[in-house]
Amino acid sequence: YQVTSVDLAANKSTTAIWVASTDGAVEPKQVTDPKGKRDANPRWSPDGERILFESNRSGSSQLWVLTADGEVR
Repeated sequence: YQVTSVDLAANKSTTAIWVASTDGAVEPKQVTDPKGKRDANPRWSPDGERILFESNRSGSSQLWVLTADGEVR
């Protein structure tokens, strides 16, 4: 899922991707650190090993892939 943080004073927002276990046994974990950018619309790969997401971290909106543990590929 994605979580957006808003800085009202700076009039900016940042969106990060998080993962959580479906049974609640493991605490949710933030897997992207967009540093003032927007990582959004995450989708799991069919094998559950990777997450595809949209990000503007490179300056324009592009698709990125990361492993389930948060390593960007």
